[in-house]
Amino acid sequence: MQEQMEALRLRFLERLREEQSLLGSEPLTDAAVAVHRLAGAAGVFGYAELGRRALAVDQALQSGTPPAALDIAALAQEIERVLTHG
Repeated sequence: MQEQMEALRLRFLERLREEQSLLGSEPLTDAAVAVHRLAGAAGVFGYAELGRRALAVDQALQSGTPPAALDIAALAQEIERVLTHG
């Protein structure tokens, strides 16, 4: 079971790397889908802060208002931290 979770975590990190480029991209719907998925999945793999940052951006997008630049920057920084340090 632990090996399966580790394989899933590694796949999550691969996908995170792929989706990192979607932040700030057009169409916004691509970024919104990626952020929403990230908000839900990050905590499952032990990345609570990443999940919180993604949730802040996701909630803004869901409400129809553009997310704050600081929230996007914080999410991007946390993604980089996770990818760098696992």
